[in-house]
Amino acid sequence: MTTRVAIVGGTGKLGGVIREVVEAEEGYEVFAVLGSRSDLAELDGADLVIDASTPAVSIDVVRAAIERGINVLVGTSGGRTSASPSSCARGRCRSLLPSIEIVEAHRETKVDSPSGTAVRTAELIAAAREEIGPVQSPHVDQRARGQQVASVPIHSLRRPGVIARQETVLSGAGESLSIVHDTIDPTTAYAPGIRIAIAAALEARGVVVGRRRHQRMKTRIAVGLMTVLLLLYIVLAGQRSVVLLASGDGVGIAMGVALIVLPLIALWAIGRELWFGVRAQKLGEILDAEGALPHEEVALRPSGRATRDDADALFPAYRADVEQHPGDWRAWYRLGVAYDASGDRRRAREAVRTAIALEKSDRPAA
Repeated sequence: MTTRVAIVGGTGKLGGVIREVVEAEEGYEVFAVLGSRSDLAELDGADLVIDASTPAVSIDVVRAAIERGINVLVGTSGGRTSASPSSCARGRCRSLLPSIEIVEAHRETKVDSPSGTAVRTAELIAAAREEIGPVQSPHVDQRARGQQVASVPIHSLRRPGVIARQETVLSGAGESLSIVHDTIDPTTAYAPGIRIAIAAALEARGVVVGRRRHQRMKTRIAVGLMTVLLLLYIVLAGQRSVVLLASGDGVGIAMGVALIVLPLIALWAIGRELWFGVRAQKLGEILDAEGALPHEEVALRPSGRATRDDADALFPAYRADVEQHPGDWRAWYRLGVAYDASGDRRRAREAVRTAIALEKSDRPAA
C-alpha cells in the first residue's frame, strides 16, 4: 500500500528536500505540493501531511489536517513548544560555564529569526539549568545584545553563501567553549531524519516532540499487549483448571493447580520487569538531564550496537568510578550502560538494579 503525502511549503528550500526524500522512498508518493497560493482543501485524500511552511501558516495547516483526520508532521522552523525537555546539547559544562550565547546563521531568504533550532537549544539549556539558575547575560537591555530566549541571548545572521550554521558559546572565568554545527549539504544531512520522522508520524497519536516519546510509546504498547494476552490466558486457564479440579482425578487436580499457579508466577515476573523498566528509565532521564550519562564516541556495528572492543574499553573507567564510590547510584547506572553497550545484559541488569536500590535508599524519609 502506498502512502500519499501532501507537502505544504513544498516549493521552498526545505520543502524541496522533503519532496526529494519522499519521491525516493519506497512505499510513499508525493500526492500534493502546496505553495503560498494553494488552497488547503488540496489536502483531501492525503494519508500524511508534511508542513514545511512558516509559523504564521503552520497553525492553519495543522488545524486543516486534524479536521480531516490526517496525521501531520511539522517541520516548520521558528515555532515554540511547551514540551518539557529532558536533555539538550549542553553536557556538564552547563553548570560550570555560566555565560551562554547562541549565534545562528542561515541563507538570506529565511524569513524567521531566530531560527527554531536556536530557540529550542536555548529552551533546553534553560531547562537543564533550572536548579542552578538562569544564564548570566549582562547588558541585555541593549538591542545589539540579541533576542533573549529563556535568558539566553540569540544573535541571528541572514546572508548569502550559508545554508545553516549554529554556534553555542559557553564562557567562564578565563575560558570559553564553542559548539558549532554546520549544514553543508541539506539533502544529505536532513534526509535520514526526514525518513525517520515520516515513518513515525504515520503511527503517532497526540502531540509528539522529537523521537523519544514515540519510541517509549511503542515499547509501552508492546508491553501492554503482552500483559493483556497473559491476562486472557489466565482467564482461559482458570476456566480449564476448574474443570480439572472438579474431575476428582489426582493427575487432573495437579494439572488444575499448575494451570493456576504458573500464570500467576508469570504475572508476578512481568510486574517485576515493568517496575524495573520504569525505574531504570526514570534514573536514565535524571542522568540525561544532568548531562551525566556516558558520552564517549564508539564504533558501531551495522545493527547500531557498539562494537565489543570499543565497549569493553569503557569498563576500566566506569568500574573504577564504582569502586571509588560504591554507594553512588549514578556510578552504578553508568556502569550498567557500559555493560549494555557490549551486549552483557546480565551484568547490565545487575548494575542497574544496584543503582535502583541505592537511589531508593538515598531518598529522604517521608
